[in-house]
Amino acid sequence: MAALNLPNSIDPDASTQPSLDSESTRREFIFRCGALSLLALGLVGCEKRFKRPAGVHNMGQVQHRLFPRQHIRDRSLLLFRDDAGWFVLSTRCTYDGCDLTFQNDVLLCSCCESMFSHEGKVLKGPALDNLPYYEIFYGENHLFANAGKEVKPDYRYTTPEIERAISKLRERIKNEKMLPTDNIPPILWNGQGAASDVPVDRGTSNLGLGDLYEPDGKTP
Repeated sequence: MAALNLPNSIDPDASTQPSLDSESTRREFIFRCGALSLLALGLVGCEKRFKRPAGVHNMGQVQHRLFPRQHIRDRSLLLFRDDAGWFVLSTRCTYDGCDLTFQNDVLLCSCCESMFSHEGKVLKGPALDNLPYYEIFYGENHLFANAGKEVKPDYRYTTPEIERAISKLRERIKNEKMLPTDNIPPILWNGQGAASDVPVDRGTSNLGLGDLYEPDGKTP
């Protein structure tokens, strides 16, 4: 029986990994690395995201949208008004598209439990994207949000005609010596006020002030 030729000693530091010296081993190594990279990219690309379809949303008559902050539930929009004008935020979750619930401190998705600030920033996932702001335009005494046109958070909308009508309403309140109530927006008293000063979903239909504009569209 032939004797086996064994090394006199074994180096304990010697690598047990296969050598990359051969061309076939190198090709296999490169293939495996490439497959892992593609898998990682695929996992990132599959992250769930919802983008609201383009469309125009009627937000109601101007005189009903003068409060600092109003949640328009049937349009899934959060409308703000400050010294510079209006701006509007979507209240559809950017993860699964569910309507968000307005709470004192956050906007909450009851479907995936994502949370957003009232400024639209993600506070808790699984949502990854902040809520979008939309372009606003005006027509026939109504404000509209254009969900097909996203804008930056510092975007504001108003018109000289609207501001003149607001000034006239403010003068009317002053001349008629109306008393401050929760049903009269701060803008008609002494400025806009902070958004936290007035709860959402207040209406002005019982003000007795009439429309900002006459039926023929002219400023009163």
